[in-house]
Amino acid sequence: MSEDTIFSRGIFFKDPSDKAPSYVIGKVKFKVDEAIEFINEQAKDGWLTLDIKRSKGGKTYMQVDTYVPSNRQQDSPGQSPQGDDAPY
Repeated sequence: MSEDTIFSRGIFFKDPSDKAPSYVIGKVKFKVDEAIEFINEQAKDGWLTLDIKRSKGGKTYMQVDTYVPSNRQQDSPGQSPQGDDAPY
């Protein structure tokens, strides 16, 4: 993983409100123009993976996952870089 932390721009994760049902995990909000620019800058091979993390202070944030396996094999068509069929 890269030593530089890259925080998402234009894409935000919000914790659920206190009134939300227990099955609601949160919301992802997009500031569209900024998010599109950020995605275009950060995407590698058509993919961008963001980790959702919680700071020691309790704030939720999103960070670019920059991990690249040292012996990365070429992904099969229709598969994500993580090797599953889910587009994330």
